[in-house]
Amino acid sequence: MEIKSKALLRLIFELSGMLISPAGEYVEGSGHHHLLINQPYIAKGLTIPADSNHLHFGKGQKEIELNLTSGIYTAYPSVCRWLSSLVRRRS
Repeated sequence: MEIKSKALLRLIFELSGMLISPAGEYVEGSGHHHLLINQPYIAKGLTIPADSNHLHFGKGQKEIELNLTSGIYTAYPSVCRWLSSLVRRRS
């Protein structure tokens, strides 16, 4: 996506086929969201790092508001199991 001027972007995550649960809480068939911004692919089974380009929604959050400056961005939502191990990624 290209942001031509400073922008507030609101993202709402939806998921089918899995439940959302907080990180660290093991619930079969569940996970929590992550958003990778301007970052390359992370292989299934690897742990996603925690920094400003790897956003964790470990409390089970389903939305975020991002303040972005102008520029070109790639954003990849993903779902991880209870210890932030990648199980599903959408492009």
